[in-house]
Amino acid sequence: MRTMEENTEKLQNQPGENQQEKKSDGRESYEWVQALVCSVLTVVLLFTFGARLIGVDGHSMLPTLQNGDRMLVLNSMLYHDYKYSDVVVLRKDTFLKEPIVKRVIATAAPSTWRASPCGRTISTS
Repeated sequence: MRTMEENTEKLQNQPGENQQEKKSDGRESYEWVQALVCSVLTVVLLFTFGARLIGVDGHSMLPTLQNGDRMLVLNSMLYHDYKYSDVVVLRKDTFLKEPIVKRVIATAAPSTWRASPCGRTISTS
């Protein structure tokens, strides 16, 4: 049998343990909320400044892109070295409100210009 001192000691220790558990539960909840807020903020920043999700509407890019396909598009500040056959998304508010999807068919060729003896410029590309 337990003595009265042991029972008193046990009763005194129990409220402290509950407070410890409540503190750890509160800390754990705070960490979960902090992780969730950081994750949402990261996704918002990524889709605002880095990439965009755009849907394809129409059949002009068949067979590469089907009507209703979704594309993850990089921001032009991150990637601007376009090559032949790249798929690009263009937007001009004065032309159309919605972005359009097109394929690059030509790029500016590097050229060298030199002056001819008669004063004309000649392309040597």
